[in-house]
Amino acid sequence: MRRTGCLLAAVALTALCTTGPDTPRSNDDPPDPAEPRPAGAISGRVLTAAGTPVPDCPVLPEATSHPAPALPELAAVTNAEGHYRWPLPSATYTLTARCAQGTAHATNLVLHPGEELTADLILG
Repeated sequence: MRRTGCLLAAVALTALCTTGPDTPRSNDDPPDPAEPRPAGAISGRVLTAAGTPVPDCPVLPEATSHPAPALPELAAVTNAEGHYRWPLPSATYTLTARCAQGTAHATNLVLHPGEELTADLILG
């Protein structure tokens, strides 16, 4: 009897440990809407009006399509050469770069699955 109880507890514990968020799903399982799935990417540079790269400038997205997808991060930040690259779910976006040197927007960026869009932002 004691051995059966231990076996049942081990089976129950195994079942609990294998049903968490890391459990693989089959292709037949419906997608979890809370899981952002990057389908493409938007990349580019943030530049001053004179064409100088702007490092450490945050680039913020706004999904303008409905329903708006969950975004993996709040902002991308440019590197030393003013470049940014952001894997995002497919949707329509407006990007805004806002730094000490000014603000720039790119609107109506339609990102499709597997696509890489380029959006250079010129601060004004």
